[in-house]
Amino acid sequence: LMVTSEETQGRVRVEEIRISSERAFESEEIVWNLFQNDQGAPDIIVCMDEVDTEAVYQAVIDYNRVGETQVIGYYKSPATLDAVRRGTMAMSLYIDTEQMGKYSVQAMME
Repeated sequence: LMVTSEETQGRVRVEEIRISSERAFESEEIVWNLFQNDQGAPDIIVCMDEVDTEAVYQAVIDYNRVGETQVIGYYKSPATLDAVRRGTMAMSLYIDTEQMGKYSVQAMME
């Protein structure tokens, strides 16, 4: 975390929330709680899987936070790519496993 201004330093807070996939609809419940807490919705949310990305993005729309809560998604589903193209999602990260495998084999051969 990098804070560039001393006057905003006290207002910056980073929090990790782990969402387990053991129960149905757990992602949606946790995301709903994020947007309903007393401190207000987060400014930036970084998602680490496709299910969470979809749940967060839908909540941003439902709670009318487009342009206010930035979403960094994960995966390249058609809905995610469309949201990035329209500018309603900041970006989406995607790991190209095929390329990673090729580079790993190449490194082992070297």
